[in-house]
Amino acid sequence: MHLLIAYIPQRLTIVSVICALAYCACASAGYASDDATKDLPLAYVAVPLGTLGGLNSEPRAINSRGDVTGLAYVRGDSTYHAFVYTNGSMADLGAPTGGDSMGTAINDAGAVALVSSLEPPLCSLCVTWFAYRYANGALLSLNPGVPTEVTGINGAGWITGSVEFAGGFVWKDGVFGYVDSRVNGDHSVAAINASGQITGSLFPDDLANAKHAFLGNNGVVTDLGTLGGTYSYGYAINDLGDVTGTSAVSDSGGPGAAMHAFLYSGGSMHDLGPLDDAYANTIGEGINDNGTIVGRAGATVGAGSRAFIYASGAIHDLTAMVVSGLGSAVLFDAYAINETGQIAAVGCGAIGNCQAFRLDPIAEVPTPPPPVDVIEYYHQGFDHYFMTASPTEIAALDDGAFQGWHRTGQLLKAYSTAVVGAEPVCRLFNDSFAPKSTHFYSADPDECLFTRNNPGWAWQFEGITMYIPTPDSQGTCPAKTQPVYRLYNNGMGGAPNHRYTTSTSIRDQMIGQGWVSEGYGAAGVIMCAPQ
Repeated sequence: MHLLIAYIPQRLTIVSVICALAYCACASAGYASDDATKDLPLAYVAVPLGTLGGLNSEPRAINSRGDVTGLAYVRGDSTYHAFVYTNGSMADLGAPTGGDSMGTAINDAGAVALVSSLEPPLCSLCVTWFAYRYANGALLSLNPGVPTEVTGINGAGWITGSVEFAGGFVWKDGVFGYVDSRVNGDHSVAAINASGQITGSLFPDDLANAKHAFLGNNGVVTDLGTLGGTYSYGYAINDLGDVTGTSAVSDSGGPGAAMHAFLYSGGSMHDLGPLDDAYANTIGEGINDNGTIVGRAGATVGAGSRAFIYASGAIHDLTAMVVSGLGSAVLFDAYAINETGQIAAVGCGAIGNCQAFRLDPIAEVPTPPPPVDVIEYYHQGFDHYFMTASPTEIAALDDGAFQGWHRTGQLLKAYSTAVVGAEPVCRLFNDSFAPKSTHFYSADPDECLFTRNNPGWAWQFEGITMYIPTPDSQGTCPAKTQPVYRLYNNGMGGAPNHRYTTSTSIRDQMIGQGWVSEGYGAAGVIMCAPQ
């Protein structure tokens, strides 16, 4: 797929805005509700979190304010750092040991538990993590020089994880409290709640070659058992002491056995089941106080996974519940959910890049505002087209501030503000074709990320210029919209150019002149203009 490119003779000034969509949240549901859907959000709006300059990012945790931590690549797809996303921007927390790093947990005060690895080639054949806490702009090494992983942090700043050859711990005010050291320390603490209850996995006293999820409360460790197999793992705990994770479901259960997500509540373990026949192995990775669970469902045959949400006794494909913000991305993992129902998830788009998303639940789909005109201009000397929805740019072009550009008489519709069901259209600028400057537009977060951060390219992000619906993978547009066709000049004239039109006759005319039809489906639909 070619890039969406148009240019004008010099750079225009626009307001650079990344809109972090915020909508009202609705309550999620607890286990075994009588109505299996009444407490589910109507839908989600996805907020792409971007990267630190590379091509990929993944979240790991979210706090009650909607701040997210995880890992993001800082160049290409080779080096990643821990990040905190807050107030619409991503901050780099660095890598104190010189290699890679990632944030694994975040509390409501913004303190982050993170791990950092050695710089290759010091550890070229392994990944050895060292634990840190980031708080108030400062990094603190929790266990200097000792391989240590951290996976949880609560509001009091207590941190959980595991130390190599020593086992799972709770770190409190600089002191390590080890949970258990019965069998070579081969166990871990995955999460901690507000009151200090913990969950993770350890070897049962009476079973060999087995591992069970556990609940720890005031020094008492409770074996949570399994769903019928040999192995289970606790991954997350809410403030009520409910635990989620995954468990083998048959007596033949070993590391390769079928696994299902579970909810441990009221003294028993409940099987959440498969997502569907194609994605039958499930893992619960996040839980809030309403008992809503998010996680990952693995493919039954071959590779691949899908993010899911479990609420009110039913499990759902999370991607299918997102009405805007994903573009071409499919969510393959959901790591955490907060008390307002916001979810930290990761999705991969059509180009193949993966990035972190925050999913904001909406209780209702608001009525969209009237759309605005996106005006098309043509430069005869360049034989190039350009479009804009900016009133300032339109006025400047119409007044002749940029000579040679004239209206074609064609336009399409879009929204000037964020709208549920419409994708943000990013705009980037490139002056590598000087004296012809180039502007790039994309309604797909994956394509925008790839263009903006591709090594060796020189695209500069200018902002979100408009919002517009997009078609499905077959090129079908939503109701009350019309197809927008994308045509590419195939490099004629020595510089790339694209034209966007809702007219089938213009599309056919351009193809007859040697332009190439692009987009989704046989017709090459790239956007969907509201009518």
